[in-house]
Amino acid sequence: MRKNINIINDCLKRHWSDLELTDVKWEELQTSLLSDKEYDYSPILLHKQTIKRIFNDENFTQGGRFYGGWWQTIPSPYRALITIDGSRTNEFDFGKLHPTMMYAEANATCEGDAYDIGIDTKHRDTIKELFNAMVQMKQFTDHPPRIKCRQTGKTCKQLRDMILKRHEPIKHMFFCGMGNNLQYRDSIIAEQVMLHFAKNDIPVLPVHDSFIITAGLFIDLLEVMEKEFKKTDRCTNRYTVCREICPC
Repeated sequence: MRKNINIINDCLKRHWSDLELTDVKWEELQTSLLSDKEYDYSPILLHKQTIKRIFNDENFTQGGRFYGGWWQTIPSPYRALITIDGSRTNEFDFGKLHPTMMYAEANATCEGDAYDIGIDTKHRDTIKELFNAMVQMKQFTDHPPRIKCRQTGKTCKQLRDMILKRHEPIKHMFFCGMGNNLQYRDSIIAEQVMLHFAKNDIPVLPVHDSFIITAGLFIDLLEVMEKEFKKTDRCTNRYTVCREICPC
């Protein structure tokens, strides 16, 4: 792990990631980050060009995601303005990575969007947040913390029950603390994706289950993501993985 993170960070240090903003827009963004009370943002520190892995246990089998890069501290809309060595970038993610892993483990298939539980699609992010909280938590509850369920017109308890009904084949995997194990598995995928490109001197910026890479390298990134996903999850070959991870 230490050897791999050193290879990845050496590559990141040979390049420079930045934000394509004017001085005025830069100052406005920094000011807004400092004054935002709803989210715990911090000022952007561009010198933080390297990453580290953070585990949740002493055996290095829980968690393990990558943190520390400045690009992880900005509001998501601004990630479209990230440049690497002055070139525009694109961000690609696995989409429904954890639901896909869970269904694979249950030897079942998730039809359609995992976060579509029959309410307005504008609330998809809230449903995704609640879904992930239910996977992360170790005890059954009616009130998952810090999730604004009321904005959907329903209570958290109602949404919880709708998620459990929607995902009957994997309902036993909620509220049992499975989240850190899933994060460990997706961190292995992330490590191998970044390592592949770092060995070719191509920097990749991780944002949990997504990757930022120089524009034009979409096909290469997609192929590596799919290969590493199949390699990591023993049951993945039962699914059309490209459909799960392709941002289009």
